[in-house]
Amino acid sequence: MRFNFILLFILLTFNLKAQSGFDSNNLESYLRLENYLTKSDDIDNTINYTCAVFISPSEIKINEIKNECTQEDDFFVIADDNIYYAYNASELVNSLKIKTVDLTSGTVKFTNPKNKESWILNTEKAGAPGWNIILYKPGRKPAFKSSIDLSEAEIKTYFGL
Repeated sequence: MRFNFILLFILLTFNLKAQSGFDSNNLESYLRLENYLTKSDDIDNTINYTCAVFISPSEIKINEIKNECTQEDDFFVIADDNIYYAYNASELVNSLKIKTVDLTSGTVKFTNPKNKESWILNTEKAGAPGWNIILYKPGRKPAFKSSIDLSEAEIKTYFGL
């Protein structure tokens, strides 16, 4: 049942596929790094170490989601489901001794301190989900993951554990 509400959330909040690259008919589009890339100089947070970043919606993103909801309780069901899955994902990441970082949506710069390679991501982009998980290890590209089905094997593969 929770999965149905997550799908409802995706369908309700992601209607800007032409401009944003997000496509409600292709759930993988919400996990593509290139859909979040930006050239903004307005950086809210910088990450240069191995971690899993848990993104929660800002007030602006919350209002965007609420405006897309057709019934009064939809937002609260969506929020509850996302919090539930994010908590489970966080517990899994913590069990593997990987640092977790909680951020509000906005612009995040991931940098590799060794070679200065970087990615600037706008997690508040129109059409982007309010809740996200980004795995990052310097030397690798940041990877967006779904909290619904994040597995231990997927985490270990990304981080090389």
